[in-house]
Amino acid sequence: MKKGQSWAEYITVLAVTVIMAGIAMYMAGAFMGNNRQISEKDSASYWFSADVGITRYYVNSSAAQLLIKNNKNFKINVTNISSTGVSILLAPDGANSVVLEPGQSVQVTVPGLTCLTGAYSLPLVITYADVNYGAKYTVYGEKPLIGQCMNFTSPPAAQCSPPCTTNTTACIAFCSVNLKCTFQASSATCQIPCVGTQCTFCLPNCGNPTCTSCGTNSTCVQSNNWCNGTQSCLADTADTCSIPCSSGACTSCQACTPGTCTNCTNGCNATTGLCNPAAPTCQGCTFNGYCNSSCTGSSCTTFDMVCDNAAPNAQACSNSTGGTTGGPPYYSKVTCCSGTAQSCGTNSTITCLHTANWCNGATQNCSPDIIVPCNISCSGAGVCDSCTPTCTTGACTNCPGGQSCNATTGLCNSVCQSDCTFGVIGICNSSCSGSCTGWLSGCAGFNKGKSICADTYHNVSCCNDAPTSCATNSTSCNAYCNANQNCTYPFNPATCQRTCNSTTGLCQYCTPSCGTATCTGCGTSSIPCNPYCSSNRRCVYPSNPVTCTNTCSGGSCQLCTPSCGTATCNNCAAGCIGAGVCVPFCTGAGDTCNVNCKCRTSNPKCCGDGRCHPSSFLCLA
Repeated sequence: MKKGQSWAEYITVLAVTVIMAGIAMYMAGAFMGNNRQISEKDSASYWFSADVGITRYYVNSSAAQLLIKNNKNFKINVTNISSTGVSILLAPDGANSVVLEPGQSVQVTVPGLTCLTGAYSLPLVITYADVNYGAKYTVYGEKPLIGQCMNFTSPPAAQCSPPCTTNTTACIAFCSVNLKCTFQASSATCQIPCVGTQCTFCLPNCGNPTCTSCGTNSTCVQSNNWCNGTQSCLADTADTCSIPCSSGACTSCQACTPGTCTNCTNGCNATTGLCNPAAPTCQGCTFNGYCNSSCTGSSCTTFDMVCDNAAPNAQACSNSTGGTTGGPPYYSKVTCCSGTAQSCGTNSTITCLHTANWCNGATQNCSPDIIVPCNISCSGAGVCDSCTPTCTTGACTNCPGGQSCNATTGLCNSVCQSDCTFGVIGICNSSCSGSCTGWLSGCAGFNKGKSICADTYHNVSCCNDAPTSCATNSTSCNAYCNANQNCTYPFNPATCQRTCNSTTGLCQYCTPSCGTATCTGCGTSSIPCNPYCSSNRRCVYPSNPVTCTNTCSGGSCQLCTPSCGTATCNNCAAGCIGAGVCVPFCTGAGDTCNVNCKCRTSNPKCCGDGRCHPSSFLCLA
């Protein structure tokens, strides 16, 4: 019985095992069937959030267009998307891979991923790599990509209500190494197809991008020496760099190596970018044989900045932008480091059409044309050039009371006035000299108030005033110092007599001359430094007498104070007397105490006999 019981129990366990295995196989088949029967919505949801997400897709018999997105938090390079084997991935720039920043999306085309008609279910495998660290990954899709084949049309014709709209995507510029790639348009649009009664989906195509190089840069910031505060900096060293591309735009690169900078002791010259030289040791207005503006001061009282760094006695234009019509400012030139600027003067040499009074028609009286002098300009190396004066037509007035104009005299037929003018037109006339006082023959034919020269040193306002002196011009000729010499001019101040210009009738400028300076040395100062006694020591200075050199400052000699220095003192055997004389002890005959010897302590008293005696000895008178 026991043996039969054991066998029955074995059969029972085996049956239970077979039944459970059958249930397990059934359940497994059911789950697999469920995986194949997932909905298009479940597929889209899964692939939207995958590592390499597919947010929109369009598949037909030629290829698949996928909008993929990087759902990782690092930059990736997608290299392949396939269903049943290796397929080609075409990026927007035509490459077989595409680099995506975290969160970035891009449209790609996969020619090996196709469908024929109706619905499709495509298992996908996607490979990508970590751009920064090179790690490679493969995504095996847990769910297939499900949708409707876009070139499938089932009869009857599709009827969608409302009609299907369009789909638009941005066509964003991107970079490929240092190439900037842009699409023809900023966005692409496609018409969403109608399948049956449902609007499906279309993926806009941006087309092929145009990629251009960002080029190179070789422009330096500082092409010349320059100042950085008190530092002098060399110009940048030219080089060339390739301009990189980032986020679809060309950026910039530093092409040049910045020049080195060094500290300047005396500051940096902003014009040259170089360190200023040390203060020069000047000779008058020159330093190292050239005129130098840093030398201005007591030894250089007159300096024109146009002469800076010029050779002494070189000619330069002191004012090359003077007036142009015979009045100040005048053009001027200067002899560098040796004087003040001199005016180039004026030019009034011209013959006008009307040199005397004239008639304009029968009843108008006109004054002579007025010469307008011009200022002679300065150019080049201090050369006074030339200029051309002009003429201003004289003023015309109607003769009063219907009077006519005398064609011979150019005056109205009238009478002389008390100011020596004829008629009422204010023109000086020699025929009126007997009717007025202070007539000057040179004023004949000129307008009243015209300036002419009465003589070399006087001018006059015609028919107005008596002649006035042209006066003088004056300039200071101050003494100055040249090293340790005091230099003085023979005149201070210097004056010159202005003269009257026979052409303009005006007193013209003159330049006073200080003459040639006489320079004399300021000499020396001296004091005696005699020996002297300090207790029983004789003290002697290093030199006797001592001397110092007097200096020149502000155009006058300044006395110096000699110094004897420090005396050297030595002990005397018997003592020191008088003006620093060491004497011995008195020994007897031939010695005179306090003259050529001193008494010893044993006989300290020196009497009038020149002998040494005990302290108790009474010296006789």
